[in-house]
Amino acid sequence: MSISATVLTNVRFSGDYNFNVDFPTTPNAASPGSIQTINLVTGDNTILIPQPTGAIAKGVIIVPPSGNTIVLGIRGTADTGVGILISKTNPTNIAFDTLPPTSFIVKCTAAGIDNCKFIWY
Repeated sequence: MSISATVLTNVRFSGDYNFNVDFPTTPNAASPGSIQTINLVTGDNTILIPQPTGAIAKGVIIVPPSGNTIVLGIRGTADTGVGILISKTNPTNIAFDTLPPTSFIVKCTAAGIDNCKFIWY
């Protein structure tokens, strides 16, 4: 069974002026169409990118639980640096280039985080 996915990012401004713009991703006709709930531990968490037969992930949306206060960072598995800090509470969309890596690291700087969602498209 194939799953097609398109992610639409919508930006809305209101106040002194109103503005609304959409940024769609290129459709992925071979999406893994997967949502994972992962409990992150303190330190490095290796996140494996789902690769069901015939599917290729074009990106992931990381959704921390609301009210999270733990600092999160992402980096590649071969990186040794700090990486990029992402929002503790807002969704983060990461679009992969031609082929996704097989994994990446999400680092928690303090206690673990339960119920972090990873939406693969």
